[in-house]
Amino acid sequence: MTTTSFDICTGIMYAAAMTADGSSALTQTEETLPATSEESSYSEDPALESLVRRVGLEALDSAFKAYDDRRTIMRMLVHFSVDRTQLNETVEVVDGLLQLDRLFCEMILPVLAPIVRSCDELKEAARMAVEVSDACRIKKGNVGETYFCMLQELERNPTLAHWKDICEAWLLFYDVEFKLPADPCADRASILRAIRRESNLFRELDDVWRGDPVVALAAIRWSADNLYHIDRELFTDRFFQKLAFGLNWNIFPELFHPETWMKEKHGSLVRSCDELGILMRNRFNTNAIEAIIRNRRMIDRADPRPALLVLYPRNDHNKALVRNQIWKWIDNGWRALYFEAENADDLRFVRTELTRMQGRGVKMLRAMIVAGHSTPVKTAFGANDPREGHIETGADTYFDALDPSMGIAAELALFDPFLADESDVIVEGCGAGAGEGRIMNVLNRLASFYGRSRLHGPTRIARAPAYRFDAERKLASVDYGPGIPTYVIEPRR
Repeated sequence: MTTTSFDICTGIMYAAAMTADGSSALTQTEETLPATSEESSYSEDPALESLVRRVGLEALDSAFKAYDDRRTIMRMLVHFSVDRTQLNETVEVVDGLLQLDRLFCEMILPVLAPIVRSCDELKEAARMAVEVSDACRIKKGNVGETYFCMLQELERNPTLAHWKDICEAWLLFYDVEFKLPADPCADRASILRAIRRESNLFRELDDVWRGDPVVALAAIRWSADNLYHIDRELFTDRFFQKLAFGLNWNIFPELFHPETWMKEKHGSLVRSCDELGILMRNRFNTNAIEAIIRNRRMIDRADPRPALLVLYPRNDHNKALVRNQIWKWIDNGWRALYFEAENADDLRFVRTELTRMQGRGVKMLRAMIVAGHSTPVKTAFGANDPREGHIETGADTYFDALDPSMGIAAELALFDPFLADESDVIVEGCGAGAGEGRIMNVLNRLASFYGRSRLHGPTRIARAPAYRFDAERKLASVDYGPGIPTYVIEPRR
């Protein structure tokens, strides 16, 4: 889901509709419903008997003649204090909602219904929900996950006034009715774009922007460290905390008294990462880590999306790779297969996993990213930054462009069969392309391995690159920062 320039997609909130005793509110409601067959009696439970006494059996039968989904409508009516004169109008309203927004009827309305006192209140409550779901769809978000979050908040405080506050908060979040602060120095849209490019800029903003909920949420999405720089009053708002956690699960250790579903969500993601050997978990926000886990677990499934292999190191002393743009590949419809490596054995494991892909992975990779702290001739995987001057010995933890026959270099050479013709190989490592074609550097050595691929690398010390994609979602360019030329080696065979 985007608010002008950010997307919370599939990972806002993981929550279930739970009652105080831990059981499912939706399930409890379901258990009170009668069967939908014509033979069923309307007197199977007390709530339904009360409805029949208010409106009469004949009127109830008559109201259902024009509607197919009797079961869902009945679920709503058992909660409403409708009389005979309100019955047909209420049934029509609920049926209209079913046609317009079935998720609202199935998820939120059973909890909202007991506090709705009239058909007009039902219409108003539904109108607000429809506005939120429309905003969500416009931003290409997941309406179901949005409703889960709203449901949790509504169950905490079940009143119509609170429901209105919840909806308004989401409309604000989706940038539907948000009023910009009066700031002559910058506009909100440009600030969001800047934060998306470089999340650390958030800490340099004025207080008015660091207290802006949408700007703060965007900043947290791109870096959990920005949590320490938002307006403190804003962070103490529990609803804001829920939204922030949904965007970036790495803020969990900083939450005061996190709710049970947050603990379960965080614990589940940690266990999944451990099972898959993902130890540097702070590199990815909620949406990205969930996509990565899903892609790794389903690596053997047929998948029409272009595949991207990401090889990141386990050693990252300054957290440079936390500010990566793997999310951008995911947002552009790529199947990101992320692995961490610190030695040659890890790379052998990656190759074994790739053989589980369709066709044993042959020519399945449309792109590959190789990352690590670098000099022109060395890239670190499980060792110190070679620029620090205390390089550890051993080709098993460094890629050495001058010694391609051993360790990590020898293992990387064996990835060539997995790369498709005209694929892209990108190096995220300072100076990996320095000297361009005049010297043997990291990029030129990899080009000698991957002759059918196009290679990209920085010629100087650089940040993690920004990726740009064309209208067909193919990689268009790799930008390592202002004034830093990208060394590109075209396919040679």
